[in-house]
Amino acid sequence: NRHAGNYARFNDLDSTRKIRRTIWELSDAVFPAKGRILDVGCGVGSDAAHFAAHGLHVTAVDSSLEMIRMASQRASETGVQDRVDFYGVPFESWQASANSHDGLICNFGAINCFTDLANFSRKAQLALKPGAAMVLTPMGRFFPLETLWFLLHGDFTRAFRRLRRSCIAVIEGIPTPIRYYSLAHLRRAFGGNFDLEMARGLKAVDPALLWAPPMGQYSDHFVSVWRRR
Repeated sequence: NRHAGNYARFNDLDSTRKIRRTIWELSDAVFPAKGRILDVGCGVGSDAAHFAAHGLHVTAVDSSLEMIRMASQRASETGVQDRVDFYGVPFESWQASANSHDGLICNFGAINCFTDLANFSRKAQLALKPGAAMVLTPMGRFFPLETLWFLLHGDFTRAFRRLRRSCIAVIEGIPTPIRYYSLAHLRRAFGGNFDLEMARGLKAVDPALLWAPPMGQYSDHFVSVWRRR
C-alpha cells in the first residue's frame, strides 16, 4: 500500500507512457474486440481503463488495497467503472472460474513479484479459455547495458543484481522479494500450458538509460505473448 503513490508517479512518466502504449498496441492486436480479460497486478489501473474503454470487460486483481482504490478511482474518472471488477487480493488467493476469460495481461514487471511461476501458470490456464492470449511483460534476467552502466559508476552490487536467483528490493523501507526472469524461465514455467507466439524487447524505463535500445529479452523489460492450449 505504501508503494502506491510512488507507482502512480512512475506510471505518469513520459517514458513509461510510451512503453505502455507499445504494449497496448500489441495487446489490442491479440485480445478479442469483445469479452473479458484478466489484469493481474493491475496497479493503479491504467491497463484496466484502457481495455475497458476499448469495449472489453476487465477483472483487475492486485494485492494492494491502495492500488485498487486508485485504480477504481481512475475507472470512475474515465467512465468505465461498469466494465471493471476489482479484487484487492493476491492473485494466488483469487478464485478463478474455469474458462471464464478471453485474455490475460500481467504488465510492467508485476510477474517478477511472483516467485512460483508454475502456480501462476496453473491459475492462468484455469481462468483462460482455450486459445486465449496471455501478455506478460517481465523485467529481464540480464540487461547488459544496465550492468555496464553500474560498473562504470562503481556500483558492483547493483550491476549483477538481476543474475541472483532471488533479489530483495528495499522499497520505502519494506523488503520486497522479486525475481528477474529470462525467456527460458518463462518457457519452463508456461510451456506445459501455453505456446509462445512472440517476444520483443522494450525501451528502458530508468531515465538514466533512456538511450538504451531494445535488445530482445536482454532489455530492461520485454513483452511476450502466449496462447493458452
